[in-house]
Amino acid sequence: MAALNLLDQLRLITGQSIPLALSPADLQQSAAIEVYPTATRLAHGSKARGGSIEGLESLMDLSAFDGELPASGDAIDALV
Repeated sequence: MAALNLLDQLRLITGQSIPLALSPADLQQSAAIEVYPTATRLAHGSKARGGSIEGLESLMDLSAFDGELPASGDAIDALV
């Protein structure tokens, strides 16, 4: 539910519909996709477990966090 609430907030803030992307053709505009953090880690060769960005740092723009990542493993998985 938290992800859906966040998506609703983004829709309100941006004024965009942000549909769920069900095919590559849906990616012509802003769209939301569902991904699984473990699959993302494996696809990029990271051996880290849930709640970690180890091995993914070079792929992620974490500048907005000013060096302090969320303490929650669930929040970190959401970043991945």
